Amino acid sequence: RPGVRLVLAGFSQGGMLACDLLLHEDVPVAALALFSSSCLALDEWRPRLRQRPGLRGLPVLVTHGRQDEDLAFAAGLRLRDEWVAAGADVRWLPFDGGHIIPMPAWRALRTLLREIQGEPS
Repeated sequence: RPGVRLVLAGFSQGGMLACDLLLHEDVPVAALALFSSSCLALDEWRPRLRQRPGLRGLPVLVTHGRQDEDLAFAAGLRLRDEWVAAGADVRWLPFDGGHIIPMPAWRALRTLLREIQGEPS
């Protein structure tokens, strides 16, 4: 629909699938939000991250818990770094905690949504 802006968001495996969809399909998105996610297929993603039009400047929220026992914190850092290298406008939110979406992450998502709609945060 005209005027509707799509934001892909996912937690854990859902974030990895959101990345994979965005890198394999021509999906016009306004932003991407990745909560406690990782790189699913980095060897396949990396060239797509560098070559796919529309990723430079794309707002991407990446959050990850320092005590995540399901997906290591280093995996979140790597995901962040890959999107930074692709030229995305990455908003990085590390937090103390595990494999969860804490309140500061929800607030960061709300801020991101307001920004892409042109509203004051």
